[in-house]
Amino acid sequence: MTKFGAGPRYKDPVSGTEWANEHTFHIAYWMLNDVQIYQQMKKFMQNFNAPIPYRAWIKEMGLTDESTTSGWKLMAEGVHYGDLSEIMRVSMY
Repeated sequence: MTKFGAGPRYKDPVSGTEWANEHTFHIAYWMLNDVQIYQQMKKFMQNFNAPIPYRAWIKEMGLTDESTTSGWKLMAEGVHYGDLSEIMRVSMY
């Protein structure tokens, strides 16, 4: 992931990938590993071109008050929309 912001970052213990924080890591894991969510994300990105697609996607899907299957809120203080938006952009390649 790109290194948005300053301060310590959360490091995925398996891949070593760095994230803004643990909360953001768990949302990214859910986005990449839930097949239905991943397909919806890719479909959304086919017609979207803005700097922060994550927030727009969650709102369009009606998931603003929802959580991942492991209980991490999708829209909460501390969630790094930049890191998650980068995941969405990379998923197109």
